[in-house]
Amino acid sequence: MKEVGSAGRRKRAQKIVAYLKRAYPSPKSELRYKTPFQFVVAVMLSAQCTDKVVNRVTDSLFKKYKTPKDFARAKPHVFEKEISSVTFFRNKTKSIIAAAQDVEKKFGPRVWHRDFDDAWIVDCPDASVVGKSVGELAKARNEHPADLFLDLLVAHGPRLRWRTLIANHRPEVVEKLVCEPSTLIGFADSGAHIRNMAFYNFGVRLLKLVRDAELRGQPVMPIETAIWRLTGELGEWFNIDAGRLYEGARADLVIIDPSALDESLASYQEAPMEAFGGLQRMVNRGDAVDAVVINGRIAYQQGVFASDLGQARGYGAFLRSRA
Repeated sequence: MKEVGSAGRRKRAQKIVAYLKRAYPSPKSELRYKTPFQFVVAVMLSAQCTDKVVNRVTDSLFKKYKTPKDFARAKPHVFEKEISSVTFFRNKTKSIIAAAQDVEKKFGPRVWHRDFDDAWIVDCPDASVVGKSVGELAKARNEHPADLFLDLLVAHGPRLRWRTLIANHRPEVVEKLVCEPSTLIGFADSGAHIRNMAFYNFGVRLLKLVRDAELRGQPVMPIETAIWRLTGELGEWFNIDAGRLYEGARADLVIIDPSALDESLASYQEAPMEAFGGLQRMVNRGDAVDAVVINGRIAYQQGVFASDLGQARGYGAFLRSRA
C-alpha cells in the first residue's frame, strides 16, 4: 500500500536518511560553510555551477548572511548582485530567500509573538550573559537560539531570569493605534500583573510619543488631545465627574516636566515587594512626574510620597456615575 500525506513523506525521508548514513558514514563536501542553513544555500547555488565558483561567492556572502533570518530579510535586488557570478542567479535569489522565509516561519525561535533577539537576560549565575539577548549570544556562539536558551535553562533553572517585549515595539503602528477613536488609552489592567509585566507609566509614554513626533516635524496629534485622551475622555466614557478642570471641581492634578519625557521611561527596573518577602517585580521609573495632587492634597512631590498616603482619608474616593 502506497504511503501518502505528511506522515508517509516523513517515513520515506527517514528511510532515505538512514540509507545515506550507511552509504556515506563520513560525508564531506567541497562547499565551504559554517552553519547548516549556509550549507543549504551553498547547495542551492551549486546547481549547474562549479563548487569553486560557489565558494568564491560564499566567502564574502556568508560573512553578511549567517542565519535563516538574515537570508529571509535579504533585499532581492541586492542579493542578486551579491551572487551574480553563479548561474541562474535571479532564480536562485528567489528560491533562497523563499526557503529562508519558510524556515523562519515554521522553525523560527519565537517567544510569544517575538523572537529571541528581543529576549534579554536579566539575571544568571553566569554573569557573562547578563544584559545580552539570547539571539546575540547564539550568534556569538554559532548556535541555534532555541538550543542555547534550553541549555541555559537546564544549567541554571529558576536562577535564569529574562525579559522580552510583548507589544508596541513598532512606533509607526503605535501612532496609528493612539489616534484610533475606539482605543481607550487611559484604561489598563496594569495592576493585574504586579510582578511580570511593567506598563504602569503608559500615560507619560504616550505624552513622550506625541512630543517626539512633534519635535521631528511629524505630529501625531496635538499634545492637548493626548492629555484629554488620558483624562477627560475617560471621565466621559465612565460618565463620572473627573478628567476636567473647572472652578469648584476636585483638584486632581499631575504636574509633568516635558524635558523629562525621555528614554529613561522605557528603562528596565526592579523593586522588592515588602508584603511578599522582598520578591522582585518589574517597575517603571523616570523623572517626568514632578508632583501629584489628589483632591487638593499633595500625594507626591519631587520623588517623595506623602508620609500618610495610603493611610489617611481624603486622598481619594469612589466616584459615582452621573447616569
